[in-house]
Amino acid sequence: MPLVILVFSSLKTTGEMFLSPYTIPNPPRWENYTGILFAPSYWVFMKNSLVVMVASTAGVLIVCSLASFVFARMKFRGKDLAFNFLTLGLMFPITIAIMPVYLVVRQLNMTDTLTAVILVQLHLGYPRTC
Repeated sequence: MPLVILVFSSLKTTGEMFLSPYTIPNPPRWENYTGILFAPSYWVFMKNSLVVMVASTAGVLIVCSLASFVFARMKFRGKDLAFNFLTLGLMFPITIAIMPVYLVVRQLNMTDTLTAVILVQLHLGYPRTC
């Protein structure tokens, strides 16, 4: 049902959306979609999202597959401690890390860069993936 409301709302003007959010749009405003698709900022946002998604996913897959192989096949001193330390990240809520991560990114002068977003996604994704 929320998806239906989303589609209905996307075919209305802003005023119609707030006055009657649960009704079928009459008439549907298809120009809302053309207005978004032909806006240059939409394609910049789409490119940025695609770059972050591909880089983060590839990085997490590479690092976590290597770590998984090591934990599954190799025997070394401290293996249990290292594995427990890695899985400890599952109990760490991401919301607690937002402020310290931002402070580190700001100290590195990486604010407003895709590199910072990718690095944060990588490091916060390791414990949940490996």
